Amino acid sequence: MKSTLSIILFTTIELGLFAQEKAVEKATSKISLGLIVSPEAAFRSLTIAYPNDLTDEVLAIDNEVDRYMFGKTFGLNITYSLNEHFSLESGLQYSQKGWQTKWLDLYYGDNIDPRKGYTYPDPNEDFPSKARIAHKQNYLDIPLLVTYQMGKKKLSFIGSLGMSANFLLSSFNKNTVVYKSGNEKNHILPDLNNYKKVNLSSVVMAGVDYRFTDKLSLRLMPSFKYGLFVINSAPIVANLWSYGVNIGAYYRL
Repeated sequence: MKSTLSIILFTTIELGLFAQEKAVEKATSKISLGLIVSPEAAFRSLTIAYPNDLTDEVLAIDNEVDRYMFGKTFGLNITYSLNEHFSLESGLQYSQKGWQTKWLDLYYGDNIDPRKGYTYPDPNEDFPSKARIAHKQNYLDIPLLVTYQMGKKKLSFIGSLGMSANFLLSSFNKNTVVYKSGNEKNHILPDLNNYKKVNLSSVVMAGVDYRFTDKLSLRLMPSFKYGLFVINSAPIVANLWSYGVNIGAYYRL
């Protein structure tokens, strides 16, 4: 009788441990899905590829006039955990990169028309007084990152390093004109530059991961991305780059 009770008790314990192991395995799935968004400051670096009599002067003017613009990246990521600390991450992301000019005052030269004798522009007319041009490129990004996470508490350090393939979807110029009255108008125009269709960017991110539950976590990671190849073929070529804050909500399957 005692032997029978011992067998039943041992079997019950084994089944309980097996069920716990299965529950742990399910709770610690190797795959997570993440929804990410990243507001960014986007810009470009210019280099003289084919020097001529004007390239130095044009480069100096461009660097004096051009400024950062607001860029963005958002999309869906998937991660695969290799072990306690390392994981691989990829996904599909939409990003907007580029740059813009500073506000440029508009001048009309001599106000007196020498042919007709009237003032131009008419002081009573609501004429454009300043303008700004934003050069924007839209990309489909496919990143491949190695991620390292350190810490077992709810708040842990996390860093990522890798590459992102960038596929050009479209490009355009957004011309913003401000009138004398203060009215502002935007004009979307096609960008006639023949930008390259494919590029590759290096990606570096580091920040923190906050775990709400065993399945749900939030990541906050300052990031830097730099285009490894130029985007155009011209006497002056450009490399796109940006820095921002990558915000991601991840759910472990």
